[in-house]
This record gives sequence, structure tokens and C-alpha cells, in this order.
Amino acid sequence: MFSKRLTGLDFDKDILPIQEVLLSDEYGFEMYEIKHIVNYKPTIFLIEEEYKSHKGIKALKEVLINEFGFDLRKVRNLVVRYPQVLSKTND
Repeated sequence: MFSKRLTGLDFDKDILPIQEVLLSDEYGFEMYEIKHIVNYKPTIFLIEEEYKSHKGIKALKEVLINEFGFDLRKVRNLVVRYPQVLSKTND
């Protein structure tokens, strides 16, 4: 079931721009990977909101790449294989 935070999102104004960010070189996801992640963790579309609570793709990327030296490909593979990792805080 979708989170109440997701039900108020407008497809054209909210979802599509975030999808473009996820497909860009900044994150490097493929469309089929995004579809897989959304099946388990639709809150991936709440990039900024999740980041404020120290979780989500942006926080995960910050911790794993900036602090631990992972490359983007490994972070992307981790998220695709285990979408639940997006719920973890960066603490």
C-alpha cells in the first residue's frame, strides 16, 4: 500500500522529474531497475523528504560513496537487490 506521503504526488510535476534524476548519471539507474525498486520501496520518489530524515537514496549515496568509498555501480546494485536498505538511516 502506498504511503500517505505518496498519494499527494502529481505524476507530471513530482514523479517524472525524480524519475529523470534517478535515470541520470547522478544515480545511473535503468528504467527496469526503478520499476523493481518501486515495487518494494515506492518512497524512492521522495528523495528530498527522505533525505531530511537521514534515509533514502540520497543519504545512502552520501554515506556509502563519500564516507566509505563505494563506487556508484555498487550502491546501485545494492539498492536494486535490497530495496529495503532505503529505509535505513545514515546513523
